[in-house]
Amino acid sequence: MNKLRTIENQILMFLGQQVGFVDAKKIALTFKVSTKTVYRTINKLNSSEIIIESQRGRGYKLIEDLKLVTDTKADVQRQIDMSVSLLTHFPNHMNRLKFIDKFYISDSTLTRDLTRIGEKLKKFNIQLNRSDGEVTVIATEVQVRKALNYFFLENTRTKNVLDNISEIFPNISVENQTFISSQMMLIEQKLNVQILEPYTINIFSHLYILLERVRQHRYEITESHVVQQHYDTMLTKVARQIILNISQFSHEEIPDQEINNLLIYLVGLRYDKQLDDSNNDEAYQLVDFLIRNLSLTDRYVNFETLKKGLLGHVRPMIHRIESGIAVVNPLLSDIKFSYREVFGQIRLVLDRSQYTISDDEIGFLTLYVVRALEEVTDHKRVLLMCSTGVGTAQLLQTKVRHAFPNFEIIDIVSSKAYQMNMNNYQNIDLVISTVNITYQPISPVIQVSALFNEGDKRRIEELIYG
Repeated sequence: MNKLRTIENQILMFLGQQVGFVDAKKIALTFKVSTKTVYRTINKLNSSEIIIESQRGRGYKLIEDLKLVTDTKADVQRQIDMSVSLLTHFPNHMNRLKFIDKFYISDSTLTRDLTRIGEKLKKFNIQLNRSDGEVTVIATEVQVRKALNYFFLENTRTKNVLDNISEIFPNISVENQTFISSQMMLIEQKLNVQILEPYTINIFSHLYILLERVRQHRYEITESHVVQQHYDTMLTKVARQIILNISQFSHEEIPDQEINNLLIYLVGLRYDKQLDDSNNDEAYQLVDFLIRNLSLTDRYVNFETLKKGLLGHVRPMIHRIESGIAVVNPLLSDIKFSYREVFGQIRLVLDRSQYTISDDEIGFLTLYVVRALEEVTDHKRVLLMCSTGVGTAQLLQTKVRHAFPNFEIIDIVSSKAYQMNMNNYQNIDLVISTVNITYQPISPVIQVSALFNEGDKRRIEELIYG
């Protein structure tokens, strides 16, 4: 029976990805079943409503209004809410009629929604069974928790709420919200860190799901292939304290395995300081690969600063990818619109890596690169010029450095030395001079007082930035 249910989902997803009709023989070969099984399965899927069209001699295809209709924002939000309902009820099934009554939709809309949900759940290796008027999630507890975390995070994007937690998590009480927030504060205090977006929702989501599953006496057992890691002592101590607090708050015994599960999330938020020490690990190699393949040809880009910033994100990112932990970038749409070229370059480069990296993660990486490029825009190669090149020049240098930290002061020269060696200063962006120049310079020149006052500073800003 389970095998047949799996085939129902597989055939439905398969047809949803096809263009035109597909004959029964090809479907049978794809899923290694008999053509009779294909006929029987499609007849069952069409039992309550025709969702798969058939033509003699051509085969089968998903009806167009299921396959081609573009989801509206309301559709997407409804599908997220339905997903949360399904996953929250796991392992129990939900009746199709309950969905129709709860969300005020037609049976055909429900069919389309469930198809969309099934496609999203595949990334967590979760199957959605639709049979006998019931909808059932086929998964492990581990997979369900990760999927729930993903859909809760999606709520932060679709509802545009990063502050009002109650709008993201269903039926959360003030008591639960206060308790979970206090545990997050404890994490910040004990580890001497500040949890920032999007990690605030990420860790809140994990603690919320953990609390709810503990009350249902459901505990996540790590799969056998997961290798136990050694974590920082303080990190482990904090995770142990949080689990103890949840146990006391819920009046339930919690197995030690949940300490390791919480550790996985904390490391994913970059709180294991030992992860930051290596200069030749996977993260270092990925960052180096990304920088080498991006079109960052401007020689003034501070690659060390860029690399350090990217490493800070990539190390926990790789951990999140390997652990199936999702993050949502609430600024993703704005990033794609404002920095389309940089975002596209990064995605093309990372598509050639061994990792499958989400657009949300790429959006965060884009901000690091954009910041490096914007710093280049402010960077100017500057020559200071005084009557003799000494004396008041040192004071001028100090004041210019303080007023414009992004300026690179190449040299301090006298007017005569500059005139005799102009070819040596062809790559200068600006000459700041305390003397009047009577000859034609090869770079823009602005004359300032030897004491470099606020008026001088404003005139330079107007010249450079307009």
